[in-house]
Amino acid sequence: VEANYMAGVKKSWFDVGYLQYDYYGDDVKLADEAKEVYFGANAGPFSAYVFHDLDLETQYWNLSASHQVKGFDASLFIGHNDEYDHAGVKIGRSFGPVSLGYTFDYVRDASEHSINLFYNF
Repeated sequence: VEANYMAGVKKSWFDVGYLQYDYYGDDVKLADEAKEVYFGANAGPFSAYVFHDLDLETQYWNLSASHQVKGFDASLFIGHNDEYDHAGVKIGRSFGPVSLGYTFDYVRDASEHSINLFYNF
């Protein structure tokens, strides 16, 4: 089970914050889990983000374009870090504080499919 903790500020065109990823059931203590700071900029349907891992001193870059189609949010994305490049599509819908989504992610010679369920407070 993965839980992500996030604190940040999102205004009209920028987004800045802190992320921590916790994987319950592993042997790593919460204080030792992955921690990142991020900065993002948005212009209409386009966004660009950079995430900086505080422990590994590495960066991950992400570009995306989104559009709403018949009540569903759809987006295309590409991402890059020193170890891999990937691209994919996300489709989702919000029901109040609950969001349900599907992601197809192509990483070099592999692909991943995931179903996401989020509760936003």
